[in-house]
Amino acid sequence: MAEIFLTGATGFVGRYLVPALIRDGHTVRCLVRSAERATPLRALGCEILFGDLSAPSLSDSPLPSEIIIHLAAVHRGSPELIYRTNADGTARLLQAARSQGARKILYLSTVTAAEKPSWPYAHSVWLAEQAIRQSSLKYTILRCSVIVGPDDPFLGGIVRMVQRWPVVPIIGSGDTKFQPISVHDVVRC
Repeated sequence: MAEIFLTGATGFVGRYLVPALIRDGHTVRCLVRSAERATPLRALGCEILFGDLSAPSLSDSPLPSEIIIHLAAVHRGSPELIYRTNADGTARLLQAARSQGARKILYLSTVTAAEKPSWPYAHSVWLAEQAIRQSSLKYTILRCSVIVGPDDPFLGGIVRMVQRWPVVPIIGSGDTKFQPISVHDVVRC
């Protein structure tokens, strides 16, 4: 079994991935920002490392020698926070990984990743992808569309809106197509 360093363990996908990794016998070390978020992960048997992708001290953090699964991202907020976390944080994570002998990184990206900086989130994850591709690590980049499942932030938000409002707006022409993927399928990948 592998030793895995995981970012985004307390996020939507992370909440499903951590138990699956533990069940499969992997050793999981999670980067977590606060003690309260660490409690359920400790109960599952994870090692906890307190830190933040947006903090420069990340490169001093102990990482495993095998695999990094990088799920953490900031989707909303100031452009500075989005870039500092998604692009710069990924670069710091890669620097720490290289200096400590990690072999592979799996990055959960998005189909909206784009070279043009018109949307900070899409551009920041595109920059993160470029940094990963240019690193010496073996890598896998998963570009998902909308990830759905119990308590998901996308579909759950739409359902809550439909339940509360008498009229539901349609964004754009109404012809927008999504290719949702189940969080359980993402975890299997």
